[in-house]
Amino acid sequence: MMYKNILYLVGLLSLILSSAVVAEQQPVAELRHFLAVTKTMQAEFKQVSFDEFGNPGQTSYGRFYLQRPGKFRWDYQKPFAQQIVSNAEKVWFFDADLEQVTVKTLDQSLGSTPALLLSGKMALEENFTLQKQGTDEDLQWVKLIPKN
Repeated sequence: MMYKNILYLVGLLSLILSSAVVAEQQPVAELRHFLAVTKTMQAEFKQVSFDEFGNPGQTSYGRFYLQRPGKFRWDYQKPFAQQIVSNAEKVWFFDADLEQVTVKTLDQSLGSTPALLLSGKMALEENFTLQKQGTDEDLQWVKLIPKN
């Protein structure tokens, strides 16, 4: 009887641990799937910049458009109007206040940022360490830490 209870406990513990591993990997697997199947998308965004101590700084708002591979457009509306447009090879940065356009190659302008993942030109796990960050407002968060 005691032997059966120990086996039951070991089996239950194995099930709980394997469920925890699956739950830990689920957001990462969903991110991989999203990057593999998404060809087009558009969304409104809120971007918050943080200083080296993790304190929030400037907040920007706008709209984002994506067509893979490599084509995207960021329309910043607040606090300053700016557009960033890519055609898979070059990126144009237009600053409305300065009436200035800067042109760079795609790799030069994005480096190893997560934005390059959206372009379809960068492998996820080759360039980032992924960490599950929990759930907030029904969204699962994954932290991407550049390996370089």
